[in-house]
Amino acid sequence: MLKVLILSLLAITLNACGSDESLRSSQLKGHAEHLAEEDAPYNQFKQKSVHNAYQRKESIEEMVNTYGLRSIELDIHTSKLFRPGLGHDWYVYHEWFDLGSKVDTLSEGLERLAAVSRNNEDPISLFVDLKSKFDSSEHRFEDLDELLQSTLGDKLFRPRDLTARCPGAEWLSDAVRLCGWPLRSELHGRILVILTGSAAYPYAPNPSIALDRMAFVAPTIEKGEELGIHSHAIIFNLNKKTVFETDLSEILFNQGKVLRTWDVNSSADWQKALNKPIAHIATNKN
Repeated sequence: MLKVLILSLLAITLNACGSDESLRSSQLKGHAEHLAEEDAPYNQFKQKSVHNAYQRKESIEEMVNTYGLRSIELDIHTSKLFRPGLGHDWYVYHEWFDLGSKVDTLSEGLERLAAVSRNNEDPISLFVDLKSKFDSSEHRFEDLDELLQSTLGDKLFRPRDLTARCPGAEWLSDAVRLCGWPLRSELHGRILVILTGSAAYPYAPNPSIALDRMAFVAPTIEKGEELGIHSHAIIFNLNKKTVFETDLSEILFNQGKVLRTWDVNSSADWQKALNKPIAHIATNKN
């Protein structure tokens, strides 16, 4: 019975990674061109973002080198069914039965991104969705920072790099308010890592700690009243309902924030997102 269940789930997973979930390369050309239109600040140039990039037919290398995509997402977990435990590293997958992941571990994904970025001038944004709490001695936030630093090195654009370019800025929010975000040309060859999911909130609980981390945090909020909880955040991950039905994205954008939304999978939703001040528009398909 267990064998039948596992095989059934495998079939479901492989089907999810099939043709319907490909990036449909023939329709990608126009989306990638957003990056080439102008030398805009990071929070202002729109780009297609790949939701659950490890489930797509295309490899990370194809996404970046062939289709010009510069914004991708990986989901990470501290463990995986039927797999040995990892020390100071994380598995990449969506659900426990996701046996078709094109990226096995976070370290692998980082190494592959570092390799492709050597031949690409445009900045790459890696959104990492934390699906597990960091509650063991081998999976601490410090371990994540060490992995990011050791794997990406000088390519990593850190929070302190943002304040360093803005004299007088004490915190990240100061840097954005006083000096704005770097231009695309300033970020040539750099990789920004942005953590999402509620498990990421303790990673940077206050402005001081946020400044010393290797990655940025993008909280998800639905109402303006929640801004006080994340007053030091400068990147936000908004669900599409919030984007389409409220003016929260406009409020945040006018404060200089970087915005991302996801599950924008229909042509109608894509057009709606383009009309909003969203920099990273994440989709599963075309």
